[in-house]
Amino acid sequence: MIKSFLKKYGWRYIPGIILMLMCSYIQTRAPLALGTSIELATKGNWDLFIRETMQILYIALAVFITRFGWRWFVIRTSRELEVYIRDRLYTHLLNLPEGYFSTARSGDLMAYAINDVNAVRMMFGMVVAQFVNSISSLVFSIGEMGGGINLSLTIWSLAPVPIALFTVFALGTLIRKRAKYAQDMFSKISGHVQENINGMRVIKAFAQEKPQ
Repeated sequence: MIKSFLKKYGWRYIPGIILMLMCSYIQTRAPLALGTSIELATKGNWDLFIRETMQILYIALAVFITRFGWRWFVIRTSRELEVYIRDRLYTHLLNLPEGYFSTARSGDLMAYAINDVNAVRMMFGMVVAQFVNSISSLVFSIGEMGGGINLSLTIWSLAPVPIALFTVFALGTLIRKRAKYAQDMFSKISGHVQENINGMRVIKAFAQEKPQ
């Protein structure tokens, strides 16, 4: 299902990732331009200060354009993937035999149609974007800091990174367990509500007053 969609629309991720890389690189230029403008202001060189300030505005405009571009390609494609999966799932459920619905819980079907499809959308949308942005920002930032500012200061600034990675992995394991628990509870609650509604209809049908 996903492979067929990506074969048709997967090319959109290529310009989206290129725009992500451009956005990350442009963002690394903003602190350098800001630092240069502050130095020029302290020295009283106002002509160059105004020119550097305009460069910061150009950087902000470029970040806006590239960010809008990659969101247009990546996030829009993930939303279309969500619609595609829901449509295929709905069509598949309509073609299933009636006996399947007597054994399958309605809560599970609701969980598949809502939570699982949303998880797939997030995976092919924001997760891809966050992964590419994080890696590219880290590479560009380290390159600018180590090559253009101070290498030893860069190394010291990266010291907390292993601790942060360990914390992220530990929290990720906990979040997966909690998400699975929430998925199961959502399935049970949806099934319970469906059974109560159907039960109310049955009771009302039997409780109808017989005509005289």
